[in-house]
Amino acid sequence: MLVNVARKQQDTARWLRRSQELVEVCHGQGEDAEPEALRTEAEVGAVLNQLLATNADGQSFPNYINGIRLSEACRLLRDEPAKTVVAIADEVGLSPRYLRRLFFGQYGVTPTEYRAGLPGD
Repeated sequence: MLVNVARKQQDTARWLRRSQELVEVCHGQGEDAEPEALRTEAEVGAVLNQLLATNADGQSFPNYINGIRLSEACRLLRDEPAKTVVAIADEVGLSPRYLRRLFFGQYGVTPTEYRAGLPGD
């Protein structure tokens, strides 16, 4: 029983690593990382994708993807001061309004406030 649980956890961790790699590849190619696109690449059914993502780290697939998008938005806000928040939202695949909402929900500040609070600004 414990061996099966350990094997399932390893499989889930391996799938999550592969999914994150695929999301980063899709993002780099300007494609949206949707469950269907990952299913094709990872050869895992859409339902299983969502179950694994939910069970492995307690988040749904959309929340997992949005976490990656928010991390990228933070990086762009920090490293690309000439880019507008609108341009960054577009680059990470979100509307400016939704980026603001997600950002505030996750970090307690808006993207503009985050950027204003960075050292050197």
